[in-house]
Amino acid sequence: MGTKSLPLIIMLIGGAACCVVCILVGVDTKVMLERLLVTLICFLIIGCIVKVIVDKNFADVLNPTKEDTDQNGEEESEEGENLGSDEDISTEEEPQDSAEEEAQTSENEEET
Repeated sequence: MGTKSLPLIIMLIGGAACCVVCILVGVDTKVMLERLLVTLICFLIIGCIVKVIVDKNFADVLNPTKEDTDQNGEEESEEGENLGSDEDISTEEEPQDSAEEEAQTSENEEET
């Protein structure tokens, strides 16, 4: 998710809180609208500041560069272990064809 809509979301949350408080207290409509306008402007400024802070601190997470990962998307740890490989390395030996197995067993029997 981008941070483009972050100031708007913060502004709307602040405006909603202002409206709820003004309604519960019983403020006149004209005064409520004046307070709401000031609240919306203040929270828009606060949202813009939060957006700048988030963009600077999480730039590597939001916009990863090509230098962060190699061509295969693999990352290596300090010990040289392959952490991001999509390939499954199997330690089991692949089974031989049945014809090859029969030939080997017949050779073994002839030797004994």
